[in-house]
Amino acid sequence: MIRALRYEDVKAIAAIDEANTKHAAERKDMDLWRLIGESTTSFGAEADGKLVGFILADVRPWEFGARDPVGWIIAVGVDPAFKGHKLGRRMAERVIEEFRRLGVEHMSTLVEPGSELVRYFDSLGFKPGPRLVLERRVRL
Repeated sequence: MIRALRYEDVKAIAAIDEANTKHAAERKDMDLWRLIGESTTSFGAEADGKLVGFILADVRPWEFGARDPVGWIIAVGVDPAFKGHKLGRRMAERVIEEFRRLGVEHMSTLVEPGSELVRYFDSLGFKPGPRLVLERRVRL
C-alpha cells in the first residue's frame, strides 16, 4: 500500500536509509518530520503495517531558468528485504500523480554518477538536464 508519510515514520525512514547507504542516521536526520509535515508529495510503501519504503519530494514555486513550479524528488529508499517488488516505481508514480495534480510540469532530482539510482530514475524517464550543479561547502 502506498500512503502519505507521517511524523511517526521518521525513525523507519532513517533505518531504511541506513540499510541502503550504510551510513548511520544522525540526530539532524530526525528533522525529516519538517519535510513530511509540510509536504503533500512525500509517500511511503507499507507492508503488513510496517513502513518498507519512502520517497521524499517537494515542489518549489520557481528556480533558476524556470518560472513554473518544479517538482523535486529528494530521496528514495526501499527496505532491502522488499527490493524487486516495484515499490520504488509505485511510490514514484504516486509522486508524479501528485505533481500533476499540483500543476507541476518539470521534475528534477540529484544522483551520484554510477549509483543504482541512475538506472532507477532512467526507468522513470529522467534524463540528464541542461543545468549544471554547483556546490560549495558552508563550513570551510
